[in-house]
Amino acid sequence: MSEPLDETALAAHLCSNLLNAPQVKQLCFARGFPVASGAKEAVARSAAARLLDPVGVAEAMAWLEPVWLKALHLIAASREPIGLPALRQLVDPGDNRWNPDWRALWRKVAAGLASRGVILAVDHAATWGHRSRFSHLRLVLPETFRPFLPPYPLDTSAVSGSGDAGALDDMLKLAIAAFVASATTGGKSVPRTTAERVAAQIRLKDGLLQLEGGAVPTAEHLVRVVVDAWRGSLPTGGKYEPPIEPGVVAHHILTHLAAGSGCSPAAMVGALGELGLAVKPENVAEYLDEGRRAGLLQRFGRSGAPPLFRVAPTPPLPAGTPFELKSDQAGRCVASSSCALLPLLQAATVSRVSLDQGRLLLEPDPIRMGRCWRELPAAVASRLRAASKAFDDAARMVESRSGQVVVHLDLAVLRVEDAGLYALLCKRFPSAVRKMESPFLACLTGTLEELVAAAKKEGFVARRLS
Repeated sequence: MSEPLDETALAAHLCSNLLNAPQVKQLCFARGFPVASGAKEAVARSAAARLLDPVGVAEAMAWLEPVWLKALHLIAASREPIGLPALRQLVDPGDNRWNPDWRALWRKVAAGLASRGVILAVDHAATWGHRSRFSHLRLVLPETFRPFLPPYPLDTSAVSGSGDAGALDDMLKLAIAAFVASATTGGKSVPRTTAERVAAQIRLKDGLLQLEGGAVPTAEHLVRVVVDAWRGSLPTGGKYEPPIEPGVVAHHILTHLAAGSGCSPAAMVGALGELGLAVKPENVAEYLDEGRRAGLLQRFGRSGAPPLFRVAPTPPLPAGTPFELKSDQAGRCVASSSCALLPLLQAATVSRVSLDQGRLLLEPDPIRMGRCWRELPAAVASRLRAASKAFDDAARMVESRSGQVVVHLDLAVLRVEDAGLYALLCKRFPSAVRKMESPFLACLTGTLEELVAAAKKEGFVARRLS
């Protein structure tokens, strides 16, 4: 969402403009609010003032009919407001008209959900193909209502104990191996498995190995990347792009099963199909097993019956233990392509990383070490120092100069405001300049005149400040 929603304004808009007077009163009854006396405007103001209060939300949701509870879960599965047409297959499964009656659909949604006081509606501008006022309504579940969602109404079976689950670190090792293989061969194949999707989020540029977005490597962030990659691994079987990814909805359903119950692949296929998300049974089975291999799901086997799946009771965390490193003849650290991903990303924050014949090589980077060495986990730092004398020497230097002001001799700093010139100098003089935070470049004073001459040749004017 580009901007946070003003839920207070949406509550007022819903009660004043989208619901009629009897529906506003029904909302008050469902939530246990007192009904204000007077005209509709007074009743709507009173209802809107209390709508976002969590009082009565659990009771209102508990009384929803199964079809509307499923619709509510579909709305809740998306972090973005979801369009009214997304509910059409669930609410009106027999309506196959090319130009549906969106007003009639809204009346059903208003009676089944909005008048129960459990959702808000956002008015969006009309788009091509959806010019009706009601077709471009977007529905959203207030954040404070999420903890009160009842279990998803689904045909489940009871399970107990601990099921079979894979290890997250094993999947992350596959992701590193996939990244190394792809980067070595330059292949651009479409990622299909969760490991391949995680590998596609790893970047190696200018000696820096990091996850997409440049986030600080933490166990929690890595788990979020894995979950997003897994949820995106379930392809849709329909002709058109669904309003919400089926893997996102499937994960939401799994996290909202009744306590002590598990879901079979066939039940999940049926649930997604009922919501208008066409998926192939074999893809759902693979999706669930991918979640098990990543440690996100538990699988329970039954003799002569399909397996059952449920979300792992505790979320898996990647290992932060030291990983195996060796030192080559040049003093560089060599990391195995099947090493643990989290400590590798942490070590990369103080290193220059390169690939050589399928090997990940790490060399100490004094500048990065100066910034990040103190934040590096002690176990990772000690492993780097034990594996490489170069890292040990660099660490001694950084630690000895901690808190000191370092004066660089024969070093010039260039401020290049033009992005095109900045990129040109980096490309034309890769060994002479070092990138700093844009728009700054660093270079040796001996190369300054050559860089200035190149800038003037491109039509720019150089100014010396000191």
